[in-house]
Amino acid sequence: MLGKPGMKLQFIPGWLVLSALAFAACGGAEEHGIILKNYRQDCSKDDDCTTVAIGDLCNCICDSAAIAKADLPEYTADVAKIKTDCLDDMLKCKECPQLGDAVCKAGKCEAAEGGVAGE
Repeated sequence: MLGKPGMKLQFIPGWLVLSALAFAACGGAEEHGIILKNYRQDCSKDDDCTTVAIGDLCNCICDSAAIAKADLPEYTADVAKIKTDCLDDMLKCKECPQLGDAVCKAGKCEAAEGGVAGE
C-alpha cells in the first residue's frame, strides 16, 4: 500500500516525472553552468578584466560576461571540467559569436556591448 491510510493518491503527469528524472540525471543546469557570481569582477583598469562565456555550456548557451583576469585560471579549470562531462554536446553547438571586450566601470568588470553586465 502506498501512502498513509485515508490519504488520497494524486495523479502525476508522466511528462513531469520524466522531466524531473532527466533533470536529475543531468545534474541540473548548475552542474554544467558557468555562473557569473562564482568569479570576482573587481578591477581598477580595463586590463584587469577579461570576457568569458557563461551559462549552460552543454546546451549551446552563448552569453558572455566579464570577470577579473585573476580568476581566469579558476574559470578555465571549470570549463575543462564541463568539457569532460559533455564534450559531445558542445561539439554539436554552432560557433558562438566572438566575445567582445571587457571594461572596468566603477571598479567592476563588465562586458562591452552584447555581453551580460554583472548579475
